[in-house]
Parts: sequence; structure tokens; C-alpha cells
Amino acid sequence: MEVLEVSNKERSENLSSVLGGLQEPIATSFYDIPLWLYSLLMEYISYAMIAVSVFGMTSNILIIVIYIKIGFSESINISYCALGLSDALQVTFITWNAICFLPSFTRLNLPFIPGEVVVPTGGASTDIFCQTTAWITAWISVERCLCVVYPFKVKAFVTRRRTLLAIITISFFIIVPLVSLNMVLYVVEFTFDISRNRTILRLFRRNTTIINRVNDSYFIYKALFLNLLPLLVVLVCAVYLASQLKLSAIWRLGHSGITGNGTPLDKDNKTAKRKYNKDMRIAKTVLLIAITYIFLGTLSVQRLMVAMIWSDFRPLSTYGKWYRFTSRLAFLLLQANSSVNFVIYYKMGTKFRQTADQLLCPKKFKKFEQTSRVSPIKPE
Repeated sequence: MEVLEVSNKERSENLSSVLGGLQEPIATSFYDIPLWLYSLLMEYISYAMIAVSVFGMTSNILIIVIYIKIGFSESINISYCALGLSDALQVTFITWNAICFLPSFTRLNLPFIPGEVVVPTGGASTDIFCQTTAWITAWISVERCLCVVYPFKVKAFVTRRRTLLAIITISFFIIVPLVSLNMVLYVVEFTFDISRNRTILRLFRRNTTIINRVNDSYFIYKALFLNLLPLLVVLVCAVYLASQLKLSAIWRLGHSGITGNGTPLDKDNKTAKRKYNKDMRIAKTVLLIAITYIFLGTLSVQRLMVAMIWSDFRPLSTYGKWYRFTSRLAFLLLQANSSVNFVIYYKMGTKFRQTADQLLCPKKFKKFEQTSRVSPIKPE
């Protein structure tokens, strides 16, 4: 019991060093998380985030390299590559955010206080690329819907130039407001720390009426426009696209002599069966992408919506530790969402899979290529 008490005390002291310095004490409540438990949860979630980041960074770098190797003859490849870049940066800043909550890191004799520096460099930067990822995903969903609605006109409308312009516009309306807000909200100073006997970098938060109103306005903008709206767009587009593919497959059933379980009545009609299976697989893949994004991104939207409606559930309010814990958990889920795209692309795209095999397993790919020349595989 004594060992546990010492451990809890040490965790509380470590947490104080992580959270300290922004000149606004966190309000406490009887129903808020105990400090030692909060420190324990934040520490172990940080370890999980660092573990996920290894796969996330590797997979997103591979996505970027593979799509550069494939080329950008199709506009969708530009969107996929931009999504991979945004995910890679998101995973990077989430990892830095996690490191700043590790007791072993906070105990180092650093020229700054991790709990102060991580606010703009970890939390705010993570928000930038989480929201960029969300809107690029929404753009990809809209583009796929346009392919279904206007199959013969979509290439004239969604060009490579317009796709690049859309991604730049998305980045501008996310990066500029948040960077500007942090430049106004925080002041960076070098001060002499007597306890460390050295000059360290400190971060101080401005606390004026105008600054607080600007911060509240941006909070609403972030909750509604940058988080809730892209989630709704992805949901609507995914459901619509999946339903259209389902209707297309059902229509093909009625015109190709295939039974409801996909077995052709005419044994020679194998092409119709392959098209039917392909449409079903695409519909399931689209739903899988939507469900994955919605499931892993919903917690982030929910915490912002609750904080917007209930002022006590904010970082520096009565239930501040609950908000920070929820944010940490939401970051972990968003990091997982940014790390699984490689698996989805690999199972979904034939060209992506072939390029990945050629890049990662050149000997296996060469052997498969030689075999396919002898017995060519019929396209699906």
C-alpha cells in the first residue's frame, strides 16, 4: 500500500510538471478524475499512441511513395496522396503530443516545460491535420458520388487542377485560422528558472475579454464546420454511393441471368458473375471505409459538441481532466484511423496492390509476373 501511495504521489508530481505553466489553474470537482488516476490513464494511452505511430508513419510514407510511383494521371490519386501526407503529419504530431505526457520525458532537464510547449506544437498542430484529413476524406467521398451521378461528365468537372485547388483551399481554411489563433492566444518568453538555474522557454496564455471571445468563436467554428460537417458529408456520401452500387448490382442480376446468391443460371455467363461480385465488393469496401472513419472519428466530434454546449466540460473548467482524457482517447482513435488506410488501399486497389508488392517484395512480384505471362489472369 505504501508503494502504491508513493507511486501515485510521483504520478501527481509528474502530471503537475506536464500541465503547469499556462497561468490558468484547472478547476476541480468532486466528480472529476482523481489526479493520480488521470496521470496513470494519460501515461498508458500515450504509450499506446507511440506504439500505433510506428505502423502509422510507415504505412502513410508507403502510401505517398506508392502513389508517386503510380503517377497522377487520375485526379483521385492526388487526393489519396494528399490524404496520406495529412495522415503522416497527423500521426507525427500525435506522437509528439504523447511523448510530452511521458513521466520519463518530463523529468528530463529540458530547456522548456513539456506541458506548455505541447499545447500549440502538439494539440493545435494535431487539430490542424485531423481536420485536414477529415475534409480530404469528405472531398474523396463527394468525388466518388459524382462518378456515380455523372459518370460521363465527372472527368470534365473533377480535373487534376481542380482537385489540387480543392486540397489547397481545404488546407488554407483550416491552417490559417488555427495558426493565427495560437499566435494571438499565447506569448512565448525566455525566463530564468531559479529551481533549474537556467533560462527556459515559457508559454503564457493571454486572458483578456477579446481574446476569450475570439477563442470561443473559433471553438464553435472548429466543432461545427471542421469536425461535424465533414463527418456528415462522409456519412451521406458513403450511404448514397453504397446504395447506388447495390441498385446497380441488383439491376445486373435481372439482366444477366444470375440468382440472388451470385450463381449464374447460365454456366457460361462468368463475366456477369465477376461484375456482380466486383460491385458487391466495392459496396462493402465503401461501407467499411465509412464505418471505420465514423466510428473512430465520432468521439472527437462528440467531445467538442459537448464542450460547446456545456461550458464546464472544457480544458480549464470544472471537468477539465475529463475533457483532456477524452481528447487523448480521441487522438488515439484518430491516429488508428490514419494508420489503417494502407490496409484498405491494399485490399481495394489492384494497381496499388501490384505497386506495393513490386516495391516491398520485388522477388515475389517478379515470380508472379512470370507466372501470369504463362497463364494470364482474366480481369475482373
